[in-house]
Amino acid sequence: LLGVPNLAGLVNRLYLLAGRQPPAIHVPGPHVRGYTLRALRAYLQTNPNFRLRHVFGSCLYPLPLYLSEWLAVRMPGLSCFMFFVLEKVDDRQPSAWLAARQATGETTFGDG
Repeated sequence: LLGVPNLAGLVNRLYLLAGRQPPAIHVPGPHVRGYTLRALRAYLQTNPNFRLRHVFGSCLYPLPLYLSEWLAVRMPGLSCFMFFVLEKVDDRQPSAWLAARQATGETTFGDG
């Protein structure tokens, strides 16, 4: 299970419209990268060792709590946080994540 802040979440879109830094990648803060649902889903699918089983969201701020969670689960592209359920299906193929890190020198999660 992988959880990340959603750069394209509704609250972050509102911050950007106001010309402000989105909370998902607030500086200084613990999150140094922003992800959208489409971008992270595509990235996760580059590793043949894992199969993406399910995606859901949590918190669709600024909506009321009773509506926020119900909609966030069904609309992860607008939620504040996205969760990706991955299933490890193989361990023998080279990891596309590791190859990308070696090619660019970037650090990534998911090498293990």
